[in-house]
Amino acid sequence: MHNLFQHRLVDHWMQLTKYLRYVFNDFFVIALMFFVGALGLAYSNFLRGLTPHQWWQPIIIIAVLELGLQLGRLATLIMAPDRVFLAPQEGQLQGYFRQSFIYSLLMAGLMQAGVWFALLPFVSVSLDWNLIQLAMGFCLSLLLKWDWLSYQFWTLRNHQRLTWWRQPLFQWFLPLLIFSMGITVNLWVAFGLATGLLIISGWLIQKQVPPLNWQGIVAAEQLRILRIYRFFALFTDVPTVGPQPKRRAYLDRFFRRIPQNQHHLYTNLYVRTFFRDGETSSMYVRLLVVAAVILFFLDNSVVAVIVALTLLYLTGIQLRPFFTFFANNVFTRLYPVQTSDQVRNFRQFWQWLLVIELVLEVVVLLLGKAPISAAFISMVSGSVIIWWLMTRFVRKSQEQEGNNYRKETIK
Repeated sequence: MHNLFQHRLVDHWMQLTKYLRYVFNDFFVIALMFFVGALGLAYSNFLRGLTPHQWWQPIIIIAVLELGLQLGRLATLIMAPDRVFLAPQEGQLQGYFRQSFIYSLLMAGLMQAGVWFALLPFVSVSLDWNLIQLAMGFCLSLLLKWDWLSYQFWTLRNHQRLTWWRQPLFQWFLPLLIFSMGITVNLWVAFGLATGLLIISGWLIQKQVPPLNWQGIVAAEQLRILRIYRFFALFTDVPTVGPQPKRRAYLDRFFRRIPQNQHHLYTNLYVRTFFRDGETSSMYVRLLVVAAVILFFLDNSVVAVIVALTLLYLTGIQLRPFFTFFANNVFTRLYPVQTSDQVRNFRQFWQWLLVIELVLEVVVLLLGKAPISAAFISMVSGSVIIWWLMTRFVRKSQEQEGNNYRKETIK
């Protein structure tokens, strides 16, 4: 049991490095170098013209520290079968969880060091802090991260249903209060509050008695691993990452407006799946946000039109495979619905999504720095692209349906 965590940690890192080689490929590393270089140059130019002691500077510092504090979770490396095989040896797992806490604290400390290192020039210029104050600020962020990990460690043996405000209190509100006090009032007072909070957390942990909350431990670790693998899934296929549909009952009023008849069966399926599935809808929303942010700051009409049309076309290409989402579902073959109805339903749904993106791009161009002519050209050209995508999709679908009919006839 003493070496169990070390063995699992080695296996865990071997699994991560297997995917990291797909993330840090040659093209990504080159793009990352250019991005970091450009960001560093812009950051340096921004600091040169910065006037200290502005009212908005402490707000930026507190917000960045608060968001940086959320990086890193308690890594227990507990698996689902452990609730059966390790439960009888629960009394011998104190050293295991102590090692997991130390490892999590070290990794979180590295993340806090990275956040503080990036924020250090801005803090030094904005607040005129000396070296001792800068070191105290970093220690304060480490203490608050220790507090947050201690709260997660406390939940390992907690079987009671927690009130809704308890986790936001320890995760967001108390760190926000202490950071605000340290930045605007006195660092020593904030340091003392963080230390007192850590002592209280340790006292609550010492009061706990077995058994462990195995269900909560397994669920928390699976969620942590899933978040890591979702990042890897942006670069390569990860078998352990699957769709996680959500009910979204607040959309039922919208779903009821869709005609509930045989001719709109696939419309209901596509719309409900799109909004309840976390992959396609999140991809679509991310592309909308990227398009809106980029187009808002473009002032060259030619570049704005090219970017708007390119992003619209890329969104259409990314949404096209959604047509085959139900291809592996055998029950859809029992529906008394023609393939032409499925094609028509998907074309209407796909067209609406692209029209929404086109309208958003035109509105952003009108509100941004680009000329009005760029918005008009984007609207006309985007309409042509949508029409071409829809026409090509219907033609390809009809050809595929004809080929399938001929094969069935030959058989």
